[in-house]
Amino acid sequence: MDIYGVVMRNTCELWPDAKKVTEKCETFFGTQFEIYQPSEYVVGTSYTRRVSEEIAFVLLSQAKAGVSLLSQDQFTRIWRLIEWLDYDVAALSGGWRKYLGLSLFSNQKADARLFIDASRHLSDTLLLNLLRGLEESGGESVVFLEYDILPILNVLPSLLLLHEHDDRLEIGNPIQMDCSQAGETNY
Repeated sequence: MDIYGVVMRNTCELWPDAKKVTEKCETFFGTQFEIYQPSEYVVGTSYTRRVSEEIAFVLLSQAKAGVSLLSQDQFTRIWRLIEWLDYDVAALSGGWRKYLGLSLFSNQKADARLFIDASRHLSDTLLLNLLRGLEESGGESVVFLEYDILPILNVLPSLLLLHEHDDRLEIGNPIQMDCSQAGETNY
């Protein structure tokens, strides 16, 4: 699986609608993406109390829709969630709730996934776990659209960078690319 990060010309295009840059990604890769946006998964479903119940609920829904990749046992192992199963979802930090949502979103069958603002609020450990989980769960391509691409680049130096232009994306050389073009961060 290839993992890409887009160095954005204008990060304001990520909110409230990343349609332009999403279209550039779909044109560049020649495929449609499953798109993660944080507001969809950050707080959980609100139907469950414990992490184990949240996972079971979402994976059952995915299985009924025919899009689930992993069993619950495989899922908790690959996403390194075993020790968190008895925690209340509401008691998790924002970063952990976001990680749980990212992992649940990533359990859907997809050739390509596009993550919008996925790395914010994740510690380096959670970011590494996310990247490992994505590698282990499969798919062709993963693209990150971030307000600040540097946290991902710091934990994954081999990240393939795409440089955004007015009308297209282009593979960039991370050594020559000025990552400060990504703009101010929202941290």
